Amino acid sequence: MSMNKKVTWGIIVIIIIVIAVSGVFKKDQGNQISIGLISPLTGSAASYGEPAMQSVLIAQNEINQAGGILGKKLNLIVEDGKCDGATSATVANKLINIDKVNVILGGHCSTETLAIAPIVEKAKVVIIASITSSPAVTNSGSYIFRNSPSSEFYTAKSAAYAYSQGYRKVAALYENKDFPVGVYKAFLAEFVKLGGQVISNDAFNSDVNDLRSYILKINKQKPDAILFASQGAGASVTFYKQMKELGLLSTYPIIAGAQSLSAAINDQSGGLLNNPRIFTTDAFVSSANSKTAAFIEAYKTAYKQLPPTNIAYLATSYDAVYLVKEAMESCKSSTDTVCIKNYLAAIKDWNGAAGSLTLGSNVNPVVPIGLHYFDSKGQEMWQELK
Repeated sequence: MSMNKKVTWGIIVIIIIVIAVSGVFKKDQGNQISIGLISPLTGSAASYGEPAMQSVLIAQNEINQAGGILGKKLNLIVEDGKCDGATSATVANKLINIDKVNVILGGHCSTETLAIAPIVEKAKVVIIASITSSPAVTNSGSYIFRNSPSSEFYTAKSAAYAYSQGYRKVAALYENKDFPVGVYKAFLAEFVKLGGQVISNDAFNSDVNDLRSYILKINKQKPDAILFASQGAGASVTFYKQMKELGLLSTYPIIAGAQSLSAAINDQSGGLLNNPRIFTTDAFVSSANSKTAAFIEAYKTAYKQLPPTNIAYLATSYDAVYLVKEAMESCKSSTDTVCIKNYLAAIKDWNGAAGSLTLGSNVNPVVPIGLHYFDSKGQEMWQELK
């Protein structure tokens, strides 16, 4: 057989395979509705990214057991964004161009969401980010939503609480990632407005594992308190341990970023957070809410125990799936993203596992906020703030 004939037959075979695969793919797509999920499943942010993904799976299973969406099975396509912008952009393009999804849940980290926002806006694909809180996400596009609060919203309450405790001079130390930078900027704006002063600010790279030079620099300045914000548990544990090694952990009150105070961090640091003067503010959920209690029970049933992270992150991730379901059913379409986004933008006083939610089109939802700390005996404490 000549080379030209071999090439021709090769092309024909490829075409036949493509047609066959396409036929199967279209058939499967006709029986299901696929949505994407981008979450940090590896790296330090996995401490909340993985439980958030598990919460989404609970919602998917519940919805499918109840008949799906528009009579079709819900199919979740999970991608690891690694809390990395380049990775998140790659998997977002894959979800949109190969998997043909019309809705993406996530990212579950500000860096992920900011990377995929321009991609989904151009493609007219809806995203709902259930943990992302960077102020930079605000007004990032008409197809971008989040059902978690902006750090401007809840960090302003940290600044107000710190000021109410008599702190007037604060030194800031934060990781050079989108979320921690957002925490610093939000705290600075509110604290200065109240009459406080941020006397220094230092940003460290994510690969830095020795913060003692920064801590010693802060100690020389003798602030009333320290603002510390990181992307995940690793840098936070390092900070608290090195503060302890230097004999300064009991010297300074610490205003923590929301990702720098959790049961996981307290366990990994050997209980170093057992001090009410180490506190943060964050999205707050109450088990008195029947939907919250039902979700917590469903999570415990599925995974045996609750993870050592803020339950609000899990509840908002769970709620996001039901928001998608409700929007698609109202629009009578899983592909009309203009209708879906308009429906979401009009959400007001919606009650879910995370409590009351008002979305709006500026990506700054209104949700309950709580003061979060551990008492001296190691009991995790939450106090809703008005």
